[in-house]
Amino acid sequence: MQPDLRHSFLAFGRLVLLILAYGSVLFLTLLGSFLLRFDFHVPDEFWPRFWSSVVWMVPLKLVLLGLFGQFRSLLTFFSLPDAKMLAWAMGLSAVISFVAWFFTQGADVVPRGVIVTDTLLSFLGLAGFRTALRLYREQVIGVGTLAGTNRKRTAIMGTGNSAALLLRDIQTRPGLGLEVVCFVDDDRRKIGGTLHGIPVIGPRSRLPKLADSLGLQKVIIAMPGARPGVLKEIVAELNAVGVEHDILPSVAQVLEGEVTVSRLRPVDPVDLLGREEASLDEVGIAEMLQGQVVMVAGAGGSIGG
Repeated sequence: MQPDLRHSFLAFGRLVLLILAYGSVLFLTLLGSFLLRFDFHVPDEFWPRFWSSVVWMVPLKLVLLGLFGQFRSLLTFFSLPDAKMLAWAMGLSAVISFVAWFFTQGADVVPRGVIVTDTLLSFLGLAGFRTALRLYREQVIGVGTLAGTNRKRTAIMGTGNSAALLLRDIQTRPGLGLEVVCFVDDDRRKIGGTLHGIPVIGPRSRLPKLADSLGLQKVIIAMPGARPGVLKEIVAELNAVGVEHDILPSVAQVLEGEVTVSRLRPVDPVDLLGREEASLDEVGIAEMLQGQVVMVAGAGGSIGG
């Protein structure tokens, strides 16, 4: 089978499976809402209204899901933007259903209470379905991928947005061999809490004891806005403990949405300068000073050096 044809076949198969899966969830939520409306004792005369509603309400929701990109999104990467799109799709379907009810006076539409309940259950049902797939990928497939391997017990220093994004990236890439066991922060209001299920411990002064008791093998400094003086202290502490450490590069890259494990690197002396690194024309300077006797004043700094 040609690659393009095979790709088209797989894409079509995925679409069919998604329609069947989403359609099943939407049918069950509509049925559940209908049964709840009548306390599970539905009068016989209302069943025709239910089936006539199924015929157009479920396809309507499937069309809206497609318009809001829910058939293109990766199933196991469910996040807040996807939840917003689900909410918009289900909300719009409710509006259309209410308009249909008023035009027909409920002749071919389920009662208004069913529409309200179904909108909520549809959102929860689809969101729960996507969340279950994500948990399966992260907890089952991820654990299976790392079975029999040694993961580095890792601490993330900092609890800001960059730290949270970094944790998510690590959790979705089990092949990295990293296991985040804690966050370290000096803010006493955060100590004792959790971030995405990972405990926040501290303060930083307890790092030597924490590294020993938790068996830390790596620390990631996720504080792109930290002052050079603070970074100097952190690096000195980590060097004293003897734990491997990396750093997120800069605030600029964090603002560009590039908070990923691939951006991590060892701490560079430039990180501790508090300014841009001086770039000198060494060849030109050498030519100018060749054969001269030179005295350098202020050679203690990086430029003099």
